[in-house]
Amino acid sequence: MLPRRWAAASALLRVPVLHRLGRNQSFAYLAARTRFYDEFVTDALDDGAEQVVVVGAGLDSRAWRLARPGATFFEVDLPATQADKRSRAPDGGPVYVAADAADPSLADKLKAAGFRADETTAFTVEGLTMYLTREEVARLLGTLASIGGPASRLAVNFGVGFERHGSRRGRFGRLAMASGGERYNFRLALADARSSSPRPVGPMKRRSQVHSSAPSTSPTPDWPASR
Repeated sequence: MLPRRWAAASALLRVPVLHRLGRNQSFAYLAARTRFYDEFVTDALDDGAEQVVVVGAGLDSRAWRLARPGATFFEVDLPATQADKRSRAPDGGPVYVAADAADPSLADKLKAAGFRADETTAFTVEGLTMYLTREEVARLLGTLASIGGPASRLAVNFGVGFERHGSRRGRFGRLAMASGGERYNFRLALADARSSSPRPVGPMKRRSQVHSSAPSTSPTPDWPASR
């Protein structure tokens, strides 16, 4: 499902003489993050989850790779993004829910697509929170907490940004994001990130992952209470 230029770059990195170019922190981080979410979804399904909701799905392939009989995957993303993905995706896969992750009516759109609030669900929010505002992050997590059935769980990762403005890594990171039309809107303070170890939140279990080596000065969100 990769766009042609990404698929070409991936193929080049498999050439022995070029393979070492793929050995950098960014690739290592993405590999670790992918495994983190794969294990989260697999564990949830092993424990009896009947639904998986992937928020901000992009080109996520778990609906195919981790499919199980009796388990329904829902993917939430913008209509244009989903249209591009569906044009290249194989048969089967998820139930597509065309919606902005920050949409206040997200719960209604999920339910209209067949989501059942009485079933155990695994929610994933991967590589997304840093592009939302503080208020949007709080609303999204509150929405997911309010519609998760018994023993539902959530995996989410946060960024702490490229905050060391004088560092080479910081300058490169900001330039790379700007060239792609992206910007960080929300970050956790490093002290708060270190204290966000996985723990139960009401009836919904939360598993979090924080990435970056740089501290942040952004405030910690007022996490919405689970119902």
